[in-house]
Amino acid sequence: MEKQEVLEYVAKVVRALITSAKPPVTLRSIVADYMEIEGEPIPFRRLGYSNDQELLKDSNQFNFHQSGNQVFITAKYNANTEHIVRMVRQQKTSKSTSLSKPTPIAQKPKPIAQKHTHGNKYHYQQRNKQPNHQPDQEIGRAAKCENQAIAEHKQDLTGIITQELFESFNNIQGPFSENLQVFNKNPEYITRRKKELKKEDDLDRGQITKEVAREKQKEKETRDRAVTETIFVTIENKKAPVMNGHGPRHVKVANGQDKHNDGKPPLRAILGNSASQRQQDTSTVYHSPESSFKRPRHPRVMYPGHQRTTGVSVNHRLKVTPQSDAPTPAVAPITPPASPEYAQTTTAAKATYKEDIHGGQGETGNVVTNPKVKVPLKFDPSLDPVSTLNFYCAANDFEKPAYNIFNKLRNLHCSVQIAGDVYSSYPQEFTDKETAYQRTAQIAIQRIMHAQSHQKLSACTFSDVEFIDGLYKELLKHPHGILGHKLEDWYGSTFRQHLPSHWYDLIVKSNKIRVEHGIDPRIILFANDPGSSEPDRTSITTLPQMVLPWQSSEGGSHDWNMFISFCDSTKIVWARMIDQIANFEELTKHIGRQMESPHFRQKVSKPYAQEVYLVEMPDGWNRVRAISVDEETRSGRYHFIDFGDVAMFHSEDLFHCPPQFLALPAQAVCLSMYALDKFEDHPHALQVLTKELDGQTVVAHVLTTEKQFLELGGSAQGVVENGKRRACLVATLYDTSTAEDIHLNDLVAKRITKCTPAPSLSDEKKIGKTTPILVSHINDDGDLMVLLRNDDLKFVERSIAQTVADLGEQDRVSYSDLLHDRHIFVCDETVDGVKQWFRGRLVTRPLNPDEESFDVYYVDDGRQRKAHISNIYRLEANNRALATFPPQAIPVRLHDVPEIGGHMLHRLRGLIPWRAEALLKVVAMDGGKPLVNVFIREDPESMYMCVNIGLRLELEMASSLNNDI
Repeated sequence: MEKQEVLEYVAKVVRALITSAKPPVTLRSIVADYMEIEGEPIPFRRLGYSNDQELLKDSNQFNFHQSGNQVFITAKYNANTEHIVRMVRQQKTSKSTSLSKPTPIAQKPKPIAQKHTHGNKYHYQQRNKQPNHQPDQEIGRAAKCENQAIAEHKQDLTGIITQELFESFNNIQGPFSENLQVFNKNPEYITRRKKELKKEDDLDRGQITKEVAREKQKEKETRDRAVTETIFVTIENKKAPVMNGHGPRHVKVANGQDKHNDGKPPLRAILGNSASQRQQDTSTVYHSPESSFKRPRHPRVMYPGHQRTTGVSVNHRLKVTPQSDAPTPAVAPITPPASPEYAQTTTAAKATYKEDIHGGQGETGNVVTNPKVKVPLKFDPSLDPVSTLNFYCAANDFEKPAYNIFNKLRNLHCSVQIAGDVYSSYPQEFTDKETAYQRTAQIAIQRIMHAQSHQKLSACTFSDVEFIDGLYKELLKHPHGILGHKLEDWYGSTFRQHLPSHWYDLIVKSNKIRVEHGIDPRIILFANDPGSSEPDRTSITTLPQMVLPWQSSEGGSHDWNMFISFCDSTKIVWARMIDQIANFEELTKHIGRQMESPHFRQKVSKPYAQEVYLVEMPDGWNRVRAISVDEETRSGRYHFIDFGDVAMFHSEDLFHCPPQFLALPAQAVCLSMYALDKFEDHPHALQVLTKELDGQTVVAHVLTTEKQFLELGGSAQGVVENGKRRACLVATLYDTSTAEDIHLNDLVAKRITKCTPAPSLSDEKKIGKTTPILVSHINDDGDLMVLLRNDDLKFVERSIAQTVADLGEQDRVSYSDLLHDRHIFVCDETVDGVKQWFRGRLVTRPLNPDEESFDVYYVDDGRQRKAHISNIYRLEANNRALATFPPQAIPVRLHDVPEIGGHMLHRLRGLIPWRAEALLKVVAMDGGKPLVNVFIREDPESMYMCVNIGLRLELEMASSLNNDI
């Protein structure tokens, strides 16, 4: 149908809908009514319009008015249809005003119930409400003439599309004569088809005569009522909705395509037991609201194993080629295709089907009881693909291949159905049908032959030696090798057996077959020449060393572009060479491709230390080296050689690493940050390193020379000594992405110092909680100086011990050092001559160069002592991390105790010795000083006692003794 004809037809239906509706009429309601009447939306996209309004506006028959979010539509004056509007206005108001859904032409006319009393009452009520429903002024001016007449009838025009008033309007018979003739034919044809279908459905039920009589009576009553009471605007027969295969759209031609549906995706017939299970009256197909107003849905393809009950489906009976001009439609039986829906149909069902079609004259002797052996498809180069498929179907008693063509703009898509299986050439597109048929047939042949090659393969029955020998002999016939991803298909078609599960291990260990790694193919298998020695393979336990980009000149600078992959500490920073990242990414891609196949995933039965394996992570496959393995728990620590981090894995998570993936050296290079070795164990360093360096691209200025590198071990990944890794490269890192280079070593040191919090008990969250402490000092006021037993204190103690071991005479301070050094290192020998080391701070700035003793406050102890200059050492120059670490001593005051002084102070100091372990509970805050309860043990075997209670009891006992005296 041409565009103009479709446009005129749509305009005609929309005009009728507007005329029958109560104004004001919204465009949305018209679109919805059109969908209900026609069974499909307004075809604006098919005609090249962007929306419904644009299509209707182009017809030049309607006016549109915008009011808020609503679009109202009115029909322009038309002299050809004015008499219809006039007759509508003159209709009696006693008709029912209820709106029923109109039915398409394929549906028999339904009687319209008239309730005059209800209609008059409704009409009266609506007239009283008329002023409340008047449209706004703009719409009222545009539709004033039509509104005054149509408002009296409301919704009583229910049969615009139904069959109404054929003989009442002889003056309009001319424009609709052809459609009226089609309508007069259709009821007769529909009646005949219903009778035939009903006879077939109810042949065994003995109800044929009764049902036919009832249908005739219904049709007669409906036709009489339609002649006198309805108005009819016909729809062309080829536009009527097609239901369950009826109508010209489903008339089959020789090639299996729809006659009137060429270019559109055909709806597959709904196969199954729809008729025999539901046992519904045939007339309900035409009278159900669902079949009247809904387009046929695409059927759901049933699972091939679905059991179907015996019986005759509707689609069996509809596979005929009706002749519209014949007195009786010819019913020719068509054998249903061998589709998955018919896979479970019994032979008894087939016999029943033949008896139903031929009136019980089918011969059961023709039914094949034994399944025929399927003839395999063999490609003949002398035949084209279409002919090959035809011979294949004929040899297996299949239906002739059914090709379906789908139009897409100017090109075509094609599919072919063979024995119930559909093979499509999508997404390929074609310009003509012949090319589409040939290419689709070729694809179907390839898929059928591929399926044949996988059928009935037995498990491998060869021994390991027989498997290798047989594979070796076949590979000798292929000097260019066999691609790894095609090995399974090739082996199955050659030996008619599946590959053994451990075939890759057998090939790797064999000296007859070699495996080479390609770029696009995953692997290639070759047969070694007879008599050749075993090819050299890279050992699983060794990897080539990375060649570092050393400068040829001895004094040249070594600036390397690197990517930081992982930070363990300031002395262990892992980075990859930028110029090697492409090789690493290619390796990762090939590993991922190969490990996609289950045959290449060879699990490790027993891992060994220092061997390299593969593990699967969320971001892909990674190479790991075993550091230590626990055989009892079957777990161990593994080092990611291309990233640097360490993780725990179970043995089940490990896979063998093929030799070709060991050719690339370990990519992670171990660096030590210059001048930050003292921050190695800093408890707050790792979070700063992760934030500032991890995942960053930097320039590493390597301070280690090639000679020094070799002397330190010569390994890019460092040397493991006593279970601890030591880097062989020392570098200063720079960020060159800004206008001025950023010294990352210095930046990291400052950020670590800034991010290290001072110890505190002032947090409200600490109130009521018990904290383990060390009591370092009790001052003259009875206040305690305590140390929190945490990682910060352990770092201070550990750093003091390491610094003392490296001190020498050159580290003693001079008077000038005391003028600018904030923190110092003090050696205290006041306790029994034993040297004790403390971090200190001068109480006052020195004024006299001849002064030798200074007041020093021990920041981690809380005491103030005199220290001789000979016992004072530089701290900032020897250990920057320790010099900048916050003081650890915290002053606290005992809660709810009497004033401490005199003998009470001595008793308290005797009760709590220096560096005694205790428990502390914050009770309240007194300004900036916490009020606490302290609990101690007199010996490890005793229970905790509260110092606060002991002091109160001691004071009470002392007071009572004084009173007695």
